[in-house]
Amino acid sequence: MMYIEKSQIHREHMERVKDRITAEDEAFKLSRTIKEGDSKNYRKESFSVRRRVFKLSDEKKLVMTRIYQLISGFIGLVGTGIIIWSIDDPRSLWPIYENSIKEMNLLWPGLAMAIASVVTKIGLQHIHDRISDRIKEEQNT
Repeated sequence: MMYIEKSQIHREHMERVKDRITAEDEAFKLSRTIKEGDSKNYRKESFSVRRRVFKLSDEKKLVMTRIYQLISGFIGLVGTGIIIWSIDDPRSLWPIYENSIKEMNLLWPGLAMAIASVVTKIGLQHIHDRISDRIKEEQNT
């Protein structure tokens, strides 16, 4: 009788150990990084990363495009100033050391800044118009 109780206790204990080992194996499979051979047990759904996307309202987008247009206009103004400054002498001589002088042609950077400013301003105005049209359509409906 005592021998039967010991074997039954031993069997129950082994079943609990087996259940615990399988639970640990499942947890390990879900938590480990997937190697080449482990792709069978990998499920993409359980490892997907969801990023929180921050969206601006349309009114804030309008304000941001206006701010960017002002910055672009300032860059164009600086570029135009550089062009005007370099018209008299297309090569400005800037002393770097006492005995050496570096020649720098300022006309090309000024032109690049002015052209980039114009292109940026046109693109931003297009975006601004689309957003304002969308706001008007939402208000009308």
